[in-house]
Amino acid sequence: MKDSLLKIIAAASITFAAFGFAQEDDEWPQEESQEESVQSEEQDSDAEEAPATAQAEEQTSAPENTQDNVQENSSSNYQAYAENETQAYESPARKGRDNGVGIHIAFDYGMMYGFSEEDDNIDGDPSGIGFEGGVAGRMEMVNNLYFAPELNFSYISTDHKLNGLKRTYSSMGIEIPLLIRGVIQERFYVTAGPQINLALSNDYEAETKDVELGDGITLENKFTDNVEQGTFSFGITAGAGVRIYEGLFFDFRFYMGLSDLFPDTEFLGDFLNINEASDNWSIINMAGAKMMTLKFGLTYWFL
Repeated sequence: MKDSLLKIIAAASITFAAFGFAQEDDEWPQEESQEESVQSEEQDSDAEEAPATAQAEEQTSAPENTQDNVQENSSSNYQAYAENETQAYESPARKGRDNGVGIHIAFDYGMMYGFSEEDDNIDGDPSGIGFEGGVAGRMEMVNNLYFAPELNFSYISTDHKLNGLKRTYSSMGIEIPLLIRGVIQERFYVTAGPQINLALSNDYEAETKDVELGDGITLENKFTDNVEQGTFSFGITAGAGVRIYEGLFFDFRFYMGLSDLFPDTEFLGDFLNINEASDNWSIINMAGAKMMTLKFGLTYWFL
């Protein structure tokens, strides 16, 4: 009886121990599963926080990028504007303006040419110096091509000799060049066009020589001609110029007259005596005389 009771107790103990071990095996995987679940939740949270953080960083850096772009665009626009202003200032049409006004002065060297008849007693064609000054304008017609008229007051005095006696022709007038100007490489230009001349006044002087009759008798020679220049004349002019300073240009021009300077002056040799001639006459033939001039000038554009 006693042995049977011991066997029953031992069997119950073994059964209880086996049941307890089985429960511990069932609970261990559950604890591992809970830890994996916590790690998974942490990873998911990090994944959700990463886009939000990146978006926040982009929003934070966006104003800085925008400000940098604005500064770069402003700098680029200012540089382009400065380059355009520099190019416009260097051209003959200063500061990019289509129209302009300036002042013009020039030193002139003139010579008469084209006399119909040569006289061996005449010492060379009349030549001399003069000057001119006035206002100039420019109006752009197409790119780098301008209409550039001027209005100048001019004075010139020329002289030569007849039988050793000096003859001087002087004239004051208005010159109106109607020029077309073409700009080359911003700094240089060429110009050409017609020119109209209006004489305001003219003067003629001739030296005389007294005649020795002998026995101490001298006949004073008052026999002088009267040469008058015509009121209107015209010709063509051409030249070139270069910018030497801001708004200041040097130019060289050549003018060739195409009309007679003395159309109403009569030649005394065409009459039998002086009484047949008019008040405007000359002892040399002035027919065909025209003016040819070299001009060295400066033009300053103040507009």
